[in-house]
Amino acid sequence: MNENKNNDIKFEDLVDNYTYQQSEDQNKQNSEEKPIWSEKSQAPKENGYNIASLVLGILSIVCCCTYGVFSIIAGVLAIVFFVISKNKGTSNGMALAGLICAIFGILLGILYFSMVIFMFDDIFSMMEDAMNSTTELL
Repeated sequence: MNENKNNDIKFEDLVDNYTYQQSEDQNKQNSEEKPIWSEKSQAPKENGYNIASLVLGILSIVCCCTYGVFSIIAGVLAIVFFVISKNKGTSNGMALAGLICAIFGILLGILYFSMVIFMFDDIFSMMEDAMNSTTELL
């Protein structure tokens, strides 16, 4: 009777199989409850400085036609917010995109501001010529 045939199942095999299935089920449940990142690696850090840098960088490009002044101010603020987020160690792609947009917006603002200054000189000279020609007619 102690002879084991190939078809006989031992009690130890059943217990081992049962505990193995239980541990697999628990692992599946635990993996569903855990977030994608583990507790050791943290979620990506977000802060308002990254978003503010990006928004102000984009605004510095869009608003360069407001005599260049707002573009320069928004660009400088975007760079400041980028530096703050870089010092805190939370800078990401948004902050870098804000920095690039801010530099481009500041350059456009300076270009537009210089064009406005040069055009004002031409406009004032045309106005003086027009005033002189009207006084000569009278």
